[in-house]
Amino acid sequence: MAHHSFFSKSRINAIGAILLGWMVYTPYSGWKRGHDYHHRHSNNTDRKQYAQTAPLDIKQYQKLSQAQKLMYKMIYGHWTLVSTTPYLYFMVYQRFISKWYENLLVAMYLLAIYGYGDYRLMMVDLLTTGLGGGLGVFLFHIQHTFEGSYKAPCSEYSRYENGMTGSSYLLVPEWFKFFSASIEYHHIHHLNTRVPLYNLRACHEFGQHLFNSVPTFTLLGAAQRLPYSIRVDENREFISCYDDYFLSSAR
Repeated sequence: MAHHSFFSKSRINAIGAILLGWMVYTPYSGWKRGHDYHHRHSNNTDRKQYAQTAPLDIKQYQKLSQAQKLMYKMIYGHWTLVSTTPYLYFMVYQRFISKWYENLLVAMYLLAIYGYGDYRLMMVDLLTTGLGGGLGVFLFHIQHTFEGSYKAPCSEYSRYENGMTGSSYLLVPEWFKFFSASIEYHHIHHLNTRVPLYNLRACHEFGQHLFNSVPTFTLLGAAQRLPYSIRVDENREFISCYDDYFLSSAR
C-alpha cells in the first residue's frame, strides 16, 4: 500500500495502510518515508543506507567511537539481527517515527491485549511479534546483502541495474509462499514498485527469461550470508562486524 499499488486512489491506499499498520506495530507515515527513500537510493554509495542490514562500509565503521561500534554490533550483528533487533525496531523505534494517531491506535491495541487479556494472549502477541519480525528481517537481509551486489555513486547510479543485480530473487518452497507475501521476488519490486504483491510471481514467471542475471539464493544460502553486516564496496563484498581482526587490519 505504501506504493499505492493496491487501490487506484492514493487516499484509499493510505487509509488502508494506517488501519492495518497498528496490528503489526508499523506506522504508515514513517514506513512510507523510509521505504520511498530506500527505493530511490538503495545501493547508492553516496547516500546513507540505514534502511539496509549492512549500512556502513569499513571506513565508515572505523570512524565510529567504541560505544557506536558496540551499538552497531547490537543492531546489525547476526546474533541480534533476527532476535532482539526486530523487537526494538517494531516496538520502540517505530513509536518515534509515528504520527500521534498511529501511536494512539497502537496504544489502544496494547490496552485491549494487556489490559483486558490474560497472560496467554500476551505471550502469543509477544511470540508472534518476535517470530514474525525475526523472519521478516532475515528475508529482508538477503534482498540486498550478498557478494557482488550492485553498488554505484550518484554519478553512475542506475535504478534499473540496482533492480537487476542489486536485488535478489529468493527460491522458497511452495508452501512457504503462503507466508512470504511474495517478498522473494524483490528484483521485480525494485524494477517496478507499482506491481502489487499478488502479481509479483506472475510478473516474474512471464518475463523469466529476462532475469537470468538476477542474483538467486535458497533459504540456506540466505542463512549463510546472515553474518554480512559491513560493506567492502571496492570488492562488492561483505564481512561480519564481529570480525575484529579483519577490521583492525584494514586500517
